[in-house]
Amino acid sequence: MKKTIVGIGLASFAVFLLYVGPIAMAVWLLVATFFGLKEYYDLHRKNGVYALPWLGIPVGCSFIVLALLPIYIKGKIFGPQNFALMVTFIVLGTLVYQFYFAARGMKPISSVDIAVTIFGSLYVGGLLSYILLVWDLGVKYFPDDHLKTNLCVFMPFWAAYGSDSAAFLVGSKFGKNKMFPKVSPNKTIEGSMGAMVFCVAGIVIVGRILGYPFLPLIGIGILSGAAAQVGDYCESVFKREHAVKDSGSTFGSTHGGFLDKMDSIVFTLPVIYYFLYWFRPPAVSGG
Repeated sequence: MKKTIVGIGLASFAVFLLYVGPIAMAVWLLVATFFGLKEYYDLHRKNGVYALPWLGIPVGCSFIVLALLPIYIKGKIFGPQNFALMVTFIVLGTLVYQFYFAARGMKPISSVDIAVTIFGSLYVGGLLSYILLVWDLGVKYFPDDHLKTNLCVFMPFWAAYGSDSAAFLVGSKFGKNKMFPKVSPNKTIEGSMGAMVFCVAGIVIVGRILGYPFLPLIGIGILSGAAAQVGDYCESVFKREHAVKDSGSTFGSTHGGFLDKMDSIVFTLPVIYYFLYWFRPPAVSGG
């Protein structure tokens, strides 16, 4: 019951952010990026990997800011080119910084420390920024329809958290056959199938409102549902590596920390984004 109550509270908060607008969402994403990266770096530090949070956290947050800009600045390109440019400077800059420490005879920064730092900022801030990139597509496709814009953003949330709730409910009632017991012993094939059906149904309903044809929506529903479950399993592997049940305790013992809540969404976001990017709604295909 506690898990359900907390889940409803988080879902309500997400709907509230959609209602308020992109800036409120960006502020929340900056908070999530800060604490998510803190959890990520702290877990590695306990295993002897000393990442550079003073570098990784600002870099992760900068992805959020960069993704927010095109929603408000028209005629400017803040797309993949800028993200690639940013990653290039980050990689080259950290290598130069590593050289500087070595040349001054200071405590060396290992390549592992740098790799964990950069990967963390990309994994948390970089992938979470897709929420705002999806929002930007919604604004471009439906400039006069806030409901449809919000539904674009709602799709990856549904694929991640709606299917996760369905997996829990179906699995707890009907689950008998374990899916990947060596990775996550509580997840079942029955729960996985329930999640997939729930995900596809939601994506089809929302997609039809946006004007997409039926069959492509079934395909993207299956793909995003699978992505959500893969993300959940990948987070389980990460936590097993660090011998922890949850990445943190921000949301209580049943929901864990920020990393625990973003495991699925960072996988569904790129799937939905590139679907919307490559396949415009027919009604705006000429826009």
